Amino acid sequence: MEAISEQLSDLLERKGRLEASVMKAERDISNCKRILQLSVSLPTEILQIIFSYSIPRALEACGWHSSTYHNQPPHSLICVCRRWRRIALDMPSLWTSFSFSKPDISTRNIAAFREMVKNHYGRSKDLPKSLDIDTASLYPQLGLVKSVITPVFNNEDIEIKNLALRSDVLNPLLHGLGTPAERWNPNAFRKVESLVLYSRASSEPSQEDIGIFSPERLKALRRLSFRYGHLLTRGILDTYAIPWQNLTHVAITSWMSIEEWKRFFPKLTSLEQGVFYITVELSDEDPFQVHPVSQHQALSDLTVIFRISDDDQPPVSFEPYGFPQLQHLRLGVHQRRPSSTSTRDQAFFDLHNLQNTLNNLTSLSLSPFEWDVPAKDIIAILILTPSLRSLTIGVSTNYDRIFEQFQVDWNGFALVPCLEEFVIDRIPDPKSSSSQSFGDGDDIDSANRTKLGTSPSDRRVFLTAGGFTGMVKDRWKPLETISQLKKVSLFLPTVYETLLTTVESNLKEEVKEGLDLMVRTSNAPVQWVEPRGRQITHWHEGLVLPEESDCATCLNTRRQ
Repeated sequence: MEAISEQLSDLLERKGRLEASVMKAERDISNCKRILQLSVSLPTEILQIIFSYSIPRALEACGWHSSTYHNQPPHSLICVCRRWRRIALDMPSLWTSFSFSKPDISTRNIAAFREMVKNHYGRSKDLPKSLDIDTASLYPQLGLVKSVITPVFNNEDIEIKNLALRSDVLNPLLHGLGTPAERWNPNAFRKVESLVLYSRASSEPSQEDIGIFSPERLKALRRLSFRYGHLLTRGILDTYAIPWQNLTHVAITSWMSIEEWKRFFPKLTSLEQGVFYITVELSDEDPFQVHPVSQHQALSDLTVIFRISDDDQPPVSFEPYGFPQLQHLRLGVHQRRPSSTSTRDQAFFDLHNLQNTLNNLTSLSLSPFEWDVPAKDIIAILILTPSLRSLTIGVSTNYDRIFEQFQVDWNGFALVPCLEEFVIDRIPDPKSSSSQSFGDGDDIDSANRTKLGTSPSDRRVFLTAGGFTGMVKDRWKPLETISQLKKVSLFLPTVYETLLTTVESNLKEEVKEGLDLMVRTSNAPVQWVEPRGRQITHWHEGLVLPEESDCATCLNTRRQ
C-alpha cells in the first residue's frame, strides 16, 4: 500500500505539472490570438510597410542571418495566416534577395531547393534581383556550390543584377564558379551590374586566371566593392580580368601600395565615384607620382585615405589629374605606427597641382586624421577651394582660428565665400591615450590660446561656443559677395553637452529666422561611416553594413 501511495502521489504531481503547462500554453495561445487580431485589423498598406522592415537589413551579412527559408521573413510571413500570405506574395520587393552561407543541402534535396529558389525569385517579378554567397573555404564543396546556384544563373527567367561573393579565402570559390561543368554556364554573370568581393584574409595572387572574370562575361558590370584582407597583396588585381574601364563605382577598402595605385588608377576611365585606401612608405621610390596622368571626365565623388608610416613623411603631392566634373573630395590620413607625437611639422597634402579642379569643387570633407592638424594647413586647403558650398571637418585643430577666417573682414572678404553648409564631426578615437580639450565658453585667456597645440604629446581640439556662434551669426547675414550660411551641424562626444547646449542657446534667434541647426552628441562619427575594416556591401546599399543591423553583433564578434 505504501508503494501504491507513492506512485499515486507521483502521478498527481505529474498531473499538476502537466495542467500548469496546459494553462500556460493556453495563455500563450490567447496572447498570440490577441496580437494576431490586432495585426489582422491593420490596413493592408500598413502591413506592407511592416513587412518591408521585417526583412533582415543584412540578409547577406553572416551565416547566422542568411536565408534559412522557413523561420525568417519573407518565408515566415506567408505561414501566419491567409491574409498575410496573400499580402506577402503580392509584394515583389520582399523576394528580390536570396542568400546562403553553407551549401549543406543534401543531394536528394537539391531538386526541391532548385524549385524553391526559382519560386522565390519568381515572386519578385521585374525588380532587380540579388544573390549573396557567404561561405568558409570551399575546396571540398565546389561541386555542391555549383549545384546549388546553377538554377539561379542558368534559369532564363532569373537575371541576377547584384552579386556578392564572400569567403575566408575567396579564390577557390571564384575558380569554382568560373569553371565549366555539367549544367553550369560560367557566362551566366553577363547581367550582373553590381559585384561585391570580400575575403576575410589576404592571399597570394592566383597562378591561374580566374575564369569567372572576363570582359565578355561581365559586360554589364558597373559597380564594384572589393576587400581582400587588411593589406592588398601586390599584383592580385592583375589576376582579376574585370573590365575596369567600364566601372563607374569602385571601392577598394584594403590598403593598397602607392605603386599598385600608380598602375591601377589610370584604368578607371569611366569612374564616377571612388573610395581608395593607399599606404605610403618612406622607402618608396618616387612615392607620390602617378604615371601616366589620367583623365577622368565623369568623376564626381572621390575619397582617398592615406596611411603614412612616419611623422617625417613629405606631403602627398597629387599629379595634375583631369577631374573636370569633380564635386566632392574627401581626404584622410591614418598612422601606420603609433607615434610619440601627434603633430607634424609639415602639411599632409600638396594640392597645388589640382588647383584648376579645386577651383570648381563644391563639397570637401577633411576626415579622418590621426594627427593634430595646424589650423594654417586647413586654411591653406580652403584657400584653394573658393567655390565650396559644403564643408565637413573632422580633425583635431584650433577651430576658433579657422572661424576667424570665415568671418567677413573690413574689405568684404571671407574664406570660402560661397559656403552654405558647414559640419564639424569630430568624434575622438576612443583608443587614443592623448587628451582632448574643448573650450566651453568665452573665458579662455590669450595665454591658453597661444599654448594650445604647442605640446606634441597632447592631441587637442580647440573650439569654444563663443567662437562657433560668432562665426555662424556673422555668416548668417548674407552680403552681395558672401553667401548665407544656411545649415550648420556640430557633432561632438557626449562629455561636451554643455558646449552644445550653449551653442543652441546662443543661436535661438537665427534658428527662428530659418537657420538649419543640428547639434548632438555621439560616440562615433555621424556624417561618414568609414568602410575600412568593415563588412562591405553594394554601392546602392551604402557600402557599409549598418551597425544597428541584425548582423551587427555577429560581425563585431567576428572582427574581434
